[in-house]
Amino acid sequence: MFALLIPLCSSLTHAQVQHQSVEILKAKKFIFPLEEANRLQIMECPSHTFGSMKDGLEELKKRITRKPEGSLILSQLCISQQLESVKMYSPYLDVIGINPYVSGTDKEPDAKSLIWPGFDHPLINRIRQMRELAGDTVLLGRIGIGGEESEYITKRSPTFEEVKWWIYAIIGADFKGVIWLGGFDSGGRLRRMAAEIERYANDLGHAKLVSWVKTNERQSISSLCSNNRLFVVLLSADYFPKKYIGGNKKLPLPLDEKSTEVEICLSPPLGMKIETARTLGGRLLPVVKKDHYLLVQCRFHGSAEILIFDIQKQQMKEKNQSSITNSEQKGSLGNDNRKTEKK
Repeated sequence: MFALLIPLCSSLTHAQVQHQSVEILKAKKFIFPLEEANRLQIMECPSHTFGSMKDGLEELKKRITRKPEGSLILSQLCISQQLESVKMYSPYLDVIGINPYVSGTDKEPDAKSLIWPGFDHPLINRIRQMRELAGDTVLLGRIGIGGEESEYITKRSPTFEEVKWWIYAIIGADFKGVIWLGGFDSGGRLRRMAAEIERYANDLGHAKLVSWVKTNERQSISSLCSNNRLFVVLLSADYFPKKYIGGNKKLPLPLDEKSTEVEICLSPPLGMKIETARTLGGRLLPVVKKDHYLLVQCRFHGSAEILIFDIQKQQMKEKNQSSITNSEQKGSLGNDNRKTEKK
């Protein structure tokens, strides 16, 4: 269910981006490994199309009454009044496409939130708010990799590592897809990264946020788990310094090759076994057992990393084994009784 949409031309204006990205969705030119892709009805931003949020909501309600049974409505929302739009339209939309990197917000994370828990950063606070306001509606992150929509935060063209940070951040916030807007591909690195993410599209689409993965206070992580895999998303603190978010100055260029060391502590629930660990690129990582938890150490370069753990759920196996043991005990007891009767 994790969608990756192809890039658009970076020379497009915002209005053209809205139209062209909708056309791409209509043409189904994207990765969406579920049958829902064929049931999508695409509409442009209701507020932008009908002049106001109120009028847009009324038109959306009318469309809902006319939509075929079983179909899904996807809309891309504009860059203005984003939080208000997500809150107002999400109860009536199945999927929302939105650029979460237009500005930041100072709203601190709730202590119980599983979306980048404890990570107080303007950009993360923004995507956390969007995800929480959207409720059960699927969110796709519209990520600018060139052109106007890529410069709201950086005030210049973003680097590959900055785009990577943006994409990994929304994956960790339980967004279920990425719409790329722009033309640059930094020597093919974006497409290679997309191919790596695509391998796990089905698991990412079904993954849910979990709370049993921890690390030190200085490192920010977000964790999601599907039936088969655990994903731990890591972000470097050297990117997007808070003091530059919301200002008019160009964001300083970060040191792309600087490495970050992190130790991950896992306390998987009863019946779950962690089998292997690796980075998104395929580098294997040792998993060390310590008392009642597991430790994994990792060093990553650049802005972000995703660690992937293959898991096996043993509950059914243990249940079956318990049933077999009980049957054997009953059989043994029956044999003992029969032996007593013979005596």
